[in-house]
Amino acid sequence: MYLDYSATAPLASEVLGVMMPYLTQNFGNASALYSYGQKAKKALDSARLEISKIIDANLDEIIFTSGATESNNLAIMGVVENFENKIKEINSREAIIIPVVITTNVEHASVLSVLKKLEKQKRIEVKYLKVDNSGIVSVEDFKKVLSDLEKENKKQNIALVSCMAVNNEIGTIQPVSRIGRICKKQNIIFHIDAVQAFGKIKTSVENWKCDLLSLSAHKCYGPKGVGILYVKEGTEINAQIIGGGQERSYRAGTENIANIVGMAKAFQISENLREKEQEKYEKLQIFTKEYIEKFCNFAIWNGAEIGEKRVKNNINFSFSNSEKNIKISGESLLMRLDIQNVAISLGSACSAGMVAPSHVLLAIGKTKEEARTGVRITFGMSTDMQELEIALSKIIKAVHTLKK
Repeated sequence: MYLDYSATAPLASEVLGVMMPYLTQNFGNASALYSYGQKAKKALDSARLEISKIIDANLDEIIFTSGATESNNLAIMGVVENFENKIKEINSREAIIIPVVITTNVEHASVLSVLKKLEKQKRIEVKYLKVDNSGIVSVEDFKKVLSDLEKENKKQNIALVSCMAVNNEIGTIQPVSRIGRICKKQNIIFHIDAVQAFGKIKTSVENWKCDLLSLSAHKCYGPKGVGILYVKEGTEINAQIIGGGQERSYRAGTENIANIVGMAKAFQISENLREKEQEKYEKLQIFTKEYIEKFCNFAIWNGAEIGEKRVKNNINFSFSNSEKNIKISGESLLMRLDIQNVAISLGSACSAGMVAPSHVLLAIGKTKEEARTGVRITFGMSTDMQELEIALSKIIKAVHTLKK
């Protein structure tokens, strides 16, 4: 009973089908001029075109990467380094200018870790926007940060704004289109981590007015180890992996044709089924929330309420409750459920080995104990009501056993 689709999703059979020829007979290098290479190049171009259409981009604005972590790193490091180089050229004899990056305090580790590293090196100044108890950033707070920077004569120092579209732990949807319009109006580069958004809400670089956007294949029934970075025409970033000049020299290295072809197919499937799947997820989401609250009166709901501000396949509860002095080990809960063949997540899958409290749950006002035991349940195409009810009964039984 797999209920952790925000961590990863199984490879769709149709995706495997389109990948197989490029793992066997069509194994050529897309940079080669002979027929083997040209077949690979044709497949590469076809996948790039398909993905560009899905997210409302242009063909040459799609850069293939090894996944969203690399895409996020490339977006942030690429923009910051490009900004630094411009500062050196223009202000070689003037006071040192530190690039400013604006982000939220609930971003994925692949964004926050890069920013923390650059901060530690004193290469950037970061303005962290706080979120409310639902996990949503205020556009007014964003405007205030811009206004404050202008008063400090630092407006021209803003190198980048980075905001995720959907939070990976609590599923809340950020107002990225409003932030994007402000950035566009003020000529500020805007990056979106859209990994958890794709397949759940319409993902459109045109509607969101972003300059950079990260996506990953394995969250939507594609292969692991492949993703994209959308780079809007005219946006200048420095490459982080250099060598053979592939991907318009933004990302060197022989392209993984099989995975890229699989990713294009997975994106196509997810987008085609998106609206239909959301109707199913909404029913499952409502049922799950009501079931847990009925049979576990001390469970604490985390994030925005069910509705327009939360994706429909996400559930997040804390089973430790500080007000009622109830402490339950999240690790023990997951191990008990694993023995019973129920797979759910304790916070983000990318930090599953860590016992530290969730920075997302702390940001929305939960105590350290509650933030340490935030349990995420996420649905996918294979989730059905009957299996879900069995899994929930096991979850509730395990929780009450640990409480005793």
